[in-house]
Amino acid sequence: MTTWSSKSSQRFSLVSQDDFEMILYPAQRVIFTQEIMGKKIFQAFYITKIGRDIWVLTYTTGIAESETFLEEFDASARTFFVPGN
Repeated sequence: MTTWSSKSSQRFSLVSQDDFEMILYPAQRVIFTQEIMGKKIFQAFYITKIGRDIWVLTYTTGIAESETFLEEFDASARTFFVPGN
Protein backbone atom coordinates (compact mmCIF):
# COMPACT_ATOMS: atom_id res chain seq x y z
CA MET A 1 0.00 0.00 0.00
CA THR A 2 1.33 3.42 -0.97
CA THR A 3 0.71 6.37 1.35
CA TRP A 4 0.96 10.11 0.68
CA SER A 5 0.71 12.97 3.12
CA SER A 6 0.10 16.64 2.56
CA LYS A 7 0.54 19.77 4.65
CA SER A 8 -3.20 19.92 5.30
CA SER A 9 -3.00 16.75 7.42
CA GLN A 10 -4.64 14.57 4.77
CA ARG A 11 -3.25 11.06 4.30
CA PHE A 12 -4.01 9.04 1.19
CA SER A 13 -3.36 5.31 0.81
CA LEU A 14 -3.69 3.56 -2.53
CA VAL A 15 -5.54 0.29 -1.88
CA SER A 16 -5.91 -1.04 -5.43
CA GLN A 17 -5.95 -0.19 -9.11
CA ASP A 18 -7.75 -2.60 -11.43
CA ASP A 19 -9.22 -2.89 -14.91
CA PHE A 20 -12.99 -2.44 -14.72
CA GLU A 21 -15.70 -3.00 -17.32
CA MET A 22 -18.59 -0.60 -17.54
CA ILE A 23 -21.46 -1.85 -19.70
CA LEU A 24 -20.26 0.17 -22.69
CA TYR A 25 -16.70 1.27 -21.88
CA PRO A 26 -13.44 -0.12 -20.51
CA ALA A 27 -12.32 1.68 -17.36
CA GLN A 28 -9.96 1.66 -14.41
CA ARG A 29 -11.09 1.43 -10.80
CA VAL A 30 -8.78 3.09 -8.29
CA ILE A 31 -9.46 2.74 -4.58
CA PHE A 32 -8.00 4.99 -1.90
CA THR A 33 -8.46 5.33 1.81
CA GLN A 34 -7.99 8.77 3.22
CA GLU A 35 -7.88 10.43 6.59
CA ILE A 36 -9.29 13.95 6.76
CA MET A 37 -9.32 15.78 10.06
CA GLY A 38 -9.17 12.50 11.98
CA LYS A 39 -11.94 10.76 10.00
CA LYS A 40 -11.18 7.76 7.80
CA ILE A 41 -12.95 7.52 4.47
CA PHE A 42 -12.99 5.10 1.53
CA GLN A 43 -13.04 6.40 -2.05
CA ALA A 44 -13.57 4.49 -5.29
CA PHE A 45 -12.76 6.26 -8.56
CA TYR A 46 -13.88 4.87 -11.92
CA ILE A 47 -12.01 6.42 -14.83
CA THR A 48 -12.85 6.00 -18.50
CA LYS A 49 -12.06 7.74 -21.77
CA ILE A 50 -14.93 8.31 -24.16
CA GLY A 51 -13.91 9.99 -27.39
CA ARG A 52 -11.67 12.88 -26.42
CA ASP A 53 -13.13 13.21 -22.92
CA ILE A 54 -12.02 11.57 -19.68
CA TRP A 55 -14.77 10.85 -17.17
CA VAL A 56 -14.19 10.21 -13.46
CA LEU A 57 -16.94 8.85 -11.22
CA THR A 58 -16.20 9.21 -7.51
CA TYR A 59 -17.93 7.34 -4.70
CA THR A 60 -17.15 7.95 -1.02
CA THR A 61 -18.19 6.31 2.24
CA GLY A 62 -16.87 5.83 5.74
CA ILE A 63 -14.15 3.21 6.05
CA ALA A 64 -16.39 0.96 8.20
CA GLU A 65 -18.98 0.69 5.40
CA SER A 66 -16.50 0.19 2.54
CA GLU A 67 -17.04 -3.53 2.01
CA THR A 68 -20.82 -3.13 2.05
CA PHE A 69 -20.87 -0.25 -0.41
CA LEU A 70 -18.14 -1.38 -2.85
CA GLU A 71 -20.54 -3.79 -4.59
CA GLU A 72 -23.09 -0.98 -4.91
CA PHE A 73 -20.45 1.44 -6.20
CA ASP A 74 -19.37 -1.13 -8.82
CA ALA A 75 -22.96 -1.81 -9.88
CA SER A 76 -23.68 1.89 -10.24
CA ALA A 77 -20.47 2.63 -12.18
CA ARG A 78 -21.18 -0.24 -14.62
CA THR A 79 -24.34 1.54 -15.77
CA PHE A 80 -22.59 4.82 -16.66
CA PHE A 81 -23.04 5.98 -20.24
CA VAL A 82 -22.81 9.17 -22.25
CA PRO A 83 -25.69 9.56 -24.71
CA GLY A 84 -24.52 9.67 -28.30
CA ASN A 85 -21.27 7.78 -27.61
